[in-house]
Amino acid sequence: MPLDELKHASPAPKNNGNPKSPQTHNKLKANRLLIQGDRHYQYDEYGNVIRELRGKRQHTEHQFKWDGQHRLIEFKKIRHYWDEYDKDFHQTVETVHCYEYDAFGRRISKTDMQTGDKTLFFWLGDKLITECHADDADFSPEVIRNEHTKAQNYRCLSYIYEPSSTGFRPMAQLVGRGRGGQIYYYLNDQLGTPQELMTANGDIVWSGVYKSYGNLAIEYRTVPQNLRFQGQYFDEDKFVWNKFEQCVSIGPARVSIRMIRIIRTTL
Repeated sequence: MPLDELKHASPAPKNNGNPKSPQTHNKLKANRLLIQGDRHYQYDEYGNVIRELRGKRQHTEHQFKWDGQHRLIEFKKIRHYWDEYDKDFHQTVETVHCYEYDAFGRRISKTDMQTGDKTLFFWLGDKLITECHADDADFSPEVIRNEHTKAQNYRCLSYIYEPSSTGFRPMAQLVGRGRGGQIYYYLNDQLGTPQELMTANGDIVWSGVYKSYGNLAIEYRTVPQNLRFQGQYFDEDKFVWNKFEQCVSIGPARVSIRMIRIIRTTL
């Protein structure tokens, strides 16, 4: 191109030549993510996320309630419905879970308020050693020593950690109770993060590939395995937690109470 033409050449458009290409921006206010794609977030005065609306016409709503120490005490999932004329509206509460904690900040129970199912959590110091359905939380000697007790009859998971470790490196998982339980063994990486769970014969029953902060990008499972990074526990209500931190995974963002306020992720 001649020099005189270069002087009058127009710079390349920032939108790759398409003036109508959509611009997607994250709306931030006071370091709080308010809108990301089709997701809208609301917070309390302390920065805890209390409401998430998502989907077309915001048909799905997640509500979070926190206590005075910024611990999640209730999670609620609500589905909104409209008719084809946008006139008739109704909603259905699909999930309500409540949580209780002890004086040391450890979660001790999770209750499904619709079905009445309750899960209890047992601790040794800061280590989670057992999670068990309340109806199956019978640890009497005659049950523990019974070799004919079948693992599948009891909704209990127990965790055994490396005895010489000051961290939370798991060694084995016991499904069921006592001698009749099924034992699986952990294969961890150098950080103590579970990579695989296998039987004594080497058959893999769980494996995972991680994203940032404890979420899984890929998971294969035939048995539950909720341990993540050291000290972390994954909950189906969309958050990863330990005694010192609760991270609510809300689509492309995560709100972590106490230690980290908002961490942008690419879930």
